[in-house]
Amino acid sequence: MTKIIDEIHREVETITIAFIKNSFSLDQNWPVRIDNKIVIGNSQTIAFSLKYNSYKELYSELIRNRDYNLKFIDGSLVQMLYEFDKKGKHIIGHILSFYPNLSEDYLNDALLINEDDDPDNQISKILNKQIIPFPLRFDYSQVVREKHPASHLTLGNYTNCRIPVSRPISPKQFILFILNNFYFNTGIKNIDKRFKKLIDNIGSSELSLSFTISDYEKKYLHIHHE
Repeated sequence: MTKIIDEIHREVETITIAFIKNSFSLDQNWPVRIDNKIVIGNSQTIAFSLKYNSYKELYSELIRNRDYNLKFIDGSLVQMLYEFDKKGKHIIGHILSFYPNLSEDYLNDALLINEDDDPDNQISKILNKQIIPFPLRFDYSQVVREKHPASHLTLGNYTNCRIPVSRPISPKQFILFILNNFYFNTGIKNIDKRFKKLIDNIGSSELSLSFTISDYEKKYLHIHHE
């Protein structure tokens, strides 16, 4: 029987290969399995060790140490970190982070512009001066030490921002959430062909993780996903 740690590791690898194959990654690190964890370098601790620093400092440190799974073609960063029980059969924690790029330097990158695209779908528009970049992070912890949801979403590093999420999130679910909500909409008829190919190469997640949201948390606005 396949262990959940094997399936999660395979999903992260599939995502990494898809980004490389479709030239949507400027840099990447392969997921590393250490004991009962899937990590990337020092990034299993970096998100918390710098949580009281400015976003600019945090982003710069992540770049300097290459503490990310993927560096998108617009300079944004993604971290996907998981911890499992000793047998690798259950997820006991995850950190899934998205760090948008603060600089406009990537606007002139040739990878971002394709003159054959419909103007409304040009990848060059993923960076816009009107956009305010902010980090987001999906956390899950089987051992909740504070009074907050086991699975939750934090926006902009706000200390008390812990939006309840119905269950832990797989790597594919996370990366598709980022792509669909911050880069393009798969519901658009004339979606950029390169984005479509990227999505097809990633594929949907076949993992069905157990619900962790409490009845109390269900009473308030939350994120539910099947």
